[in-house]
Amino acid sequence: MMKFFEKIFKKNKKVEEESGFDFEELKDYKNDKLEKKKYGKMISRVKKEYGMEVKINHSPEKKMSQFLLDFAEPLLFDDYSNDETKRAVEFAIVVWNLSLYSKNERKHKIDEFVEKISVKSDSVLKKDILSLIKRKTRHFGQYKKIIVDYEITVLQGGQLRLSVTSTDSRK
Repeated sequence: MMKFFEKIFKKNKKVEEESGFDFEELKDYKNDKLEKKKYGKMISRVKKEYGMEVKINHSPEKKMSQFLLDFAEPLLFDDYSNDETKRAVEFAIVVWNLSLYSKNERKHKIDEFVEKISVKSDSVLKKDILSLIKRKTRHFGQYKKIIVDYEITVLQGGQLRLSVTSTDSRK
């Protein structure tokens, strides 16, 4: 259907002008439908769990998913398995969100988190978290979005695809 309209409007721009039909609007509608299909599960989850409407970012600016991957970069190693890579990104997302709390709240939230997952020495894990929070503050401090949901896919060849749903921080 899309190609049909493209042919019509490429051959005769006059039809578009006379009819008032906005071809770009049709493209946007089709793109939104494809995006919603692609991210449908995540959109449904966020709507159900948080009661939030999800808007897909079509802006040419860097997306939150790319900021998060850049932020997580020190945690990602070539010799990681797919599961280890996913866990590293998930850890980075948790720390990203922890960094958005006030200092007092953050300390309490870090203690809660460490208590829940304590796999290494508490002090080592806390040190890792604080180091990442420092990285977040230094390099990504202007981005105050809370990550409310995400999907991580490791593609063939180890390339990561990260889709995130974020909202403004409540600070």
